Amino acid sequence: MQIINFGPIENADIQLTNCSFFAGKNNVGKSVMAQLLYSLMKVFSPTLEEMSCYLPELVENEFTKLMEEVVSKSKKTKSPPRKSSKKSSGKSKKKSPRKPTRKISGVWKVSQKDLEQIEELAHKRRNKIKKHINTELSSFFQNALKERIELEITYVFSSSIYDYIRLGEENAKIHFDYGDSIYQCIFSMGIYRKSQSIRMEASVKVDNDFLNKYIKDMYRSPIRNLKGKNIRYKWEKNGKLNVKFPFRPPNEKTYNLPSESSKPWNTYYIPAGRAGLLEGYKVVSQAFYKTAPTVSLGDDKSPSISGVVADYYTLLMSFDGKKGHYNKIVKDISSKTIGGLVEIESKEYPFSVMKYRLKSPDGNETSIDITKASSMIKELAPILMLVAEKLRPNDVLIIEEPESHLQSKTQLELAEFFFNLSKEGVRILVTTHSELMLRQCFQLFDQKGLPITGNLFIFKSSS
Repeated sequence: MQIINFGPIENADIQLTNCSFFAGKNNVGKSVMAQLLYSLMKVFSPTLEEMSCYLPELVENEFTKLMEEVVSKSKKTKSPPRKSSKKSSGKSKKKSPRKPTRKISGVWKVSQKDLEQIEELAHKRRNKIKKHINTELSSFFQNALKERIELEITYVFSSSIYDYIRLGEENAKIHFDYGDSIYQCIFSMGIYRKSQSIRMEASVKVDNDFLNKYIKDMYRSPIRNLKGKNIRYKWEKNGKLNVKFPFRPPNEKTYNLPSESSKPWNTYYIPAGRAGLLEGYKVVSQAFYKTAPTVSLGDDKSPSISGVVADYYTLLMSFDGKKGHYNKIVKDISSKTIGGLVEIESKEYPFSVMKYRLKSPDGNETSIDITKASSMIKELAPILMLVAEKLRPNDVLIIEEPESHLQSKTQLELAEFFFNLSKEGVRILVTTHSELMLRQCFQLFDQKGLPITGNLFIFKSSS
């Protein structure tokens, strides 16, 4: 991700891995960069999911075009309707009534020779087919982002995107490059203050080896099942050929893209000041229920609170106490850090009643309302609840200043907790002022033989 003249950031160029830390002085752009990443990841996830559904359709369409070409050139096919020639406009000649042009239709039986011709044509046009698929996906990708990205950034920052152009500058640039085992997506957006305009470019390239195999797998099934079948075709008045044939789709395994990274992910943002926000959780959740300020924005309206805080409260309201993928890991870290468990005791619509359960000195278990617990518990409770209940592999978790109100030992344990989650498939970004956490990260990276590049970014003020 590269940012130029956005918020306090003059120029930042970073390459993120599964476990990344933003560090630096106050007001240098750590949170701005984190919130911008949050906006982009929230938009990219559904867009990639839609592209993954669109890709099989594009491959099938290309196969249909090959079929139409083979059918149109076959000797077994009736000729297309002739276009009527223009008659002279002489006054002496009477105009004869024009006969309606009929659509010509027929049935075309597929032979082994026809199938060989289709396979040969598919191989011959392979590069052209792949180029066309990439072009169509890029167009789809750009149109989808155009509808969503500005709205999402405005929502997250609770302000017009033009307000975030760096003071003294007339334009800003956001560049985002996302890649996995299937897609390479590039997105660039220029924001211009005077004209209040945005220029956007987006492109997608599907991995060449994957696309070769995917097209081959997609074509294998219909080609095998077409031999001896009768294909209906019809010539339209405009000379266009339409082919309808018993296209048997490949099995479900072929249609599903074989990549964990291409599956949709959830993106979560845990803002700073969690303890204070938790204090007003019940009051705010009731207000949310009555006024619904977290719905999608329209007509350039901004929410009454920032989008990250609105999403945070929405997240708290969604907890129901179910055990998730990382429940065991959370139990282990909870016993080390808070000496108890954070649980959902009941659901009192529209909010969940969150309790802190611990052992009293006499050995009995005691539960107290989370708002009556210490500031450390209130800072950690939302993080632990989210990881225990909601988080799944490939999800994105962004946390601001997790070290707030924590003693040094707990900070070290929390750094290791984040590192271990990243090894389990979660993508984590942490903004921090804690040197202890950073030192622990250095040590963990060193022990695992991991490079610091892509894991730690030091933000500096620009003047």
